[in-house]
Amino acid sequence: MLGELGRLDEAVAAGTRAAELQRACGEGDGEASALYNLGTMLVRAERLRPAEEALGRAAEVFRAIDDDHGRGESLNNLAYVLMLLSRFGRAAAAQAEAAELFHRSDDHAAEAIAVEGLAALRSARPGLRARAVPDCGIARAVASTRRFTPPPCAR
Repeated sequence: MLGELGRLDEAVAAGTRAAELQRACGEGDGEASALYNLGTMLVRAERLRPAEEALGRAAEVFRAIDDDHGRGESLNNLAYVLMLLSRFGRAAAAQAEAAELFHRSDDHAAEAIAVEGLAALRSARPGLRARAVPDCGIARAVASTRRFTPPPCAR
């Protein structure tokens, strides 16, 4: 709510406190969600390094509580932050892992978006093709079962 009102500093402070309280209570799912929301608010406030930390921690907590979809969402947003920080290799790795997690969660729409993000990263940084990043086989599989236009690497 505070973020939508443009009160980003207050939203970040509230999000930080929420994550601390959830951690203190031992509420893994609450902590992960609070960290995810905090990371999103930090991106909106253009505080990218703290956003990277919050989203990375959210992904770790989601992993600890066996929430593949939440981890995928965190990694998807983390990939965006890493791209803005010009860390293209790490961004591509996070995006590829997000796509795989969405695949396991049967969220094919999110999977397609993650693969499209990976394709965009690869287009922006052709050197990424030679690195240990999965190919776009996922995109071809999703395209064959869903109605969406696959990214260029899957055509």
